[in-house]
Amino acid sequence: MVMNIEVQPVLYMPLIKKTYTDNYAFGFDGSKGFDWLQSTIRAFGGYSYSKSERLIAQNLYPFHSRTISIGGGGTITPLTWLNIVITSGYAWNMSSIDALNDNSSQTVRTATQRIKFNIFVTKQFTFSTTIEGNYNNLTEKNRHTWFGDMLFKYKLKHVELDLQANNLFNQRQYTRVNYSGLDIYSSTSQLRPLNIVGTIRFKIL
Repeated sequence: MVMNIEVQPVLYMPLIKKTYTDNYAFGFDGSKGFDWLQSTIRAFGGYSYSKSERLIAQNLYPFHSRTISIGGGGTITPLTWLNIVITSGYAWNMSSIDALNDNSSQTVRTATQRIKFNIFVTKQFTFSTTIEGNYNNLTEKNRHTWFGDMLFKYKLKHVELDLQANNLFNQRQYTRVNYSGLDIYSSTSQLRPLNIVGTIRFKIL
């Protein structure tokens, strides 16, 4: 038996096309302090807009994306032994292909709220706790994720004792979703469960 095998070379030609990108962005961040209750208020935000082109099936499609973010916060000391810090922020990211009349658009909405309590029991003993909430509308599970920490601190002349409790809500997984152009990136982190850590620090001099 005689077999003839014929190999046909395949030649791949690179596709070279020029693309353009235009980006515009501005933001603001301001704060003001007051003597009343030793308080401070803060406001921040931003806007960005970009136009570019994406190569799809050897065709160039123009697309645009925009991001809007806004937030605020502040600190207040209603009592000599109590200080409160609050921060809240929101963001919207939208991208779409111009030729599809925005039918391809998808919006990523995120939000983060954080509150922290600092309690000064005595000059030597302080206690603080932080609670943070995160929201992302494209996360398949746990769109609302809550985190919390607590810290007890006791100071002596040459010794400092810390007792910290981490991940109070015992979250085991946290997923981040980001938009870049027309691409959506997702990353998932495995978290250490609720844990308590003690620390002792010594001052030699």
